[in-house]
Amino acid sequence: MWIFTPTAALSIVQMQGQEDKLLMVRSRRRDHLENFGYSEDEIIETPDNDYQFRVISSYEIVMKKVMSTVGKIDYGNFKDRAKNEGHLPVDMLANIWQTTFNHLDQRIF
Repeated sequence: MWIFTPTAALSIVQMQGQEDKLLMVRSRRRDHLENFGYSEDEIIETPDNDYQFRVISSYEIVMKKVMSTVGKIDYGNFKDRAKNEGHLPVDMLANIWQTTFNHLDQRIF
């Protein structure tokens, strides 16, 4: 799952080969994991992977962080809030918006 918040771009996947159900929360930037609520000590750096920074976390902790993030929504335009926060490139968000519009919008123009 990809999640974009005004201060983070994250990829969340289930850990493979684990008896306990754990999630791996990944990002290409350390500060995005910190902005999502993880401490510096929890972040693992993996420079040879496509996502250089990751945290191994329980489902419960990740769900609480997601719910907390949703509970803080107080804006009417995500791209504007992200621009004001300054953690995500606005052109990247515009490209994501345009791509999803091009592929998913079902209206006929």
